[in-house]
Amino acid sequence: MNAEEVARLCEALTLKEKDGPLMALGASMKEDGEKRLGLRMSGKLLSAKLVNREAFFGVFPRIWRTLEEVDTEVIDGNIFSFTFRNERDRQQVLNGGLWSFDKVLLVLEVPVRKGEIQGMQFNKAAF
Repeated sequence: MNAEEVARLCEALTLKEKDGPLMALGASMKEDGEKRLGLRMSGKLLSAKLVNREAFFGVFPRIWRTLEEVDTEVIDGNIFSFTFRNERDRQQVLNGGLWSFDKVLLVLEVPVRKGEIQGMQFNKAAF
């Protein structure tokens, strides 16, 4: 295939206004997204070295003693996202005091909007 054929094929790959979405979005999808965001929390371990993630993921759910499981996701380096199953568990962790792992402070913040984690400073912890 030459460059002209590729260019012609790419021109044919356009969406037309009449095509529209494949399916209508449900009204509850926004509410579900807001609810999940309300059960999220972000944290950063203040260390220049990467921590042992497997150990971190294994230890913190036991330390926090939540009633339900907590989903933990690596965002970047030592920055993590925690998704709780209920507000009680999330609030218990937030109010539980200072948290540390392997002598490294874990700073927690609550995201207000989707995609906000990358812009968080993680520079405040209540003592």
